[in-house]
Amino acid sequence: MKEFKPLMALCPMGKFVFSNEDAVHYKKQIQKKLTQWGVRYIDLEGVLKDGLVKDQSHVDTVVEHFQKAGADCLFLPHCNFGTEGAVGMIAKKLGIPTLLWGPRDEAPLPDGTRLRDSLCGLLASSKVLHKLGVPFTYIENCRIDDAPFRKGVDTFVRAVSIADTFRKGIRIGFIGHRVDFFWTTIINESELLERFKVEILPLDLARFIEAVKDRAVKGRKGYEKEVKKIRRNCLIEDLEDSHIVSILAVRDQLLRLGEEHGLEGFAFLSFTALLDAIEAYSMYAEMEVSEQYAMGHECDIHGLLSDVLLRRANFNQSP
Repeated sequence: MKEFKPLMALCPMGKFVFSNEDAVHYKKQIQKKLTQWGVRYIDLEGVLKDGLVKDQSHVDTVVEHFQKAGADCLFLPHCNFGTEGAVGMIAKKLGIPTLLWGPRDEAPLPDGTRLRDSLCGLLASSKVLHKLGVPFTYIENCRIDDAPFRKGVDTFVRAVSIADTFRKGIRIGFIGHRVDFFWTTIINESELLERFKVEILPLDLARFIEAVKDRAVKGRKGYEKEVKKIRRNCLIEDLEDSHIVSILAVRDQLLRLGEEHGLEGFAFLSFTALLDAIEAYSMYAEMEVSEQYAMGHECDIHGLLSDVLLRRANFNQSP
């Protein structure tokens, strides 16, 4: 499977009224944590002084930097307070999933001064995001080593990976047609395309069967070696070697189509015409294909999309 992790735009926020040293300290701690957790991110090092946004004049520079990098989501940690106008405009212009968080504030120093007021900054920034109609989520105000911070970042990045299914669009292969009495698999293909950017690519079942038979004949020697290996490891009843060869040819034809058309998965009619053509069920082939592609059995496209979302939640690291 092609592993995918969203690229986070790390946009640390500061403000001149509180300690810049403390803001830089927390920025470095956040970078360290994200690296430790394996989060892909791009920050503002070398773009802004101290790698912090502290003024509204920074907005266009920051937006251009993150857009050029192709950021998938935006994290706005409030390292000592937060410049709420800049927060709102950066999030509005980027138009990508947005996350707020700030470290929990300590007690004032003995002389009464405070290093930061992140909570107040978060309240101001969230209000601006509401005013600008920017959807966002947040992590509760906690310390950097508290469990909610790690869980919040992890949940956010996984949610972005899932949302990108419908934000950026996917293409799925549809081989066959809906079985007449499977009303549960009726779908609205236009709505899937218009609302969710899900493109359904129809693939002719007759041509698929023809290609499978041709592949089985041309690759028979190689398949027969694989059949022997399978039989050494599995108990197979009521199937001739020729049947297993056909099943393996189904697998390889699916894999070829997936690569050729840039598919995320298949909705596949496998128990009528294909069964008659190869005289065997192809579930073994579908199982092997599912290591790389999401599968919707018997043309269940909504089931296929559920499979895609679950894989995206795991960054496509495993089926």
